[in-house]
Amino acid sequence: MNKTRLLEIGLGGVVGSLSNIDTESGAPSMGWHGSEARLHHDPTSCDYGVGFYGVSLNAGAYLVEASNGWKCYLCDVIQDDGGGYMSIIPRDPFHTRVYLGSIGLDIEAP
Repeated sequence: MNKTRLLEIGLGGVVGSLSNIDTESGAPSMGWHGSEARLHHDPTSCDYGVGFYGVSLNAGAYLVEASNGWKCYLCDVIQDDGGGYMSIIPRDPFHTRVYLGSIGLDIEAP
């Protein structure tokens, strides 16, 4: 398994609780019942607070160099034609953190 695959799985765990907000009521849910027989949010919020705490600590934009070029997770990356610079547009929930994987730099705004 390659490293970007592990990052994808980890980020799914980090921001997964954001997908459990019911669009009709706006209430958080502890999970989504995805079996074909059910397909609905769980009616209780149970441990949602702990899950959202995890989102608040770990969400950010992650730029990594993969085998097929640059990949930006929870962000958009724009490169100039000459390859001289890149712009990163965060798409994570808080827009305050960027991790540059190639140099191991974690930048966080207060």
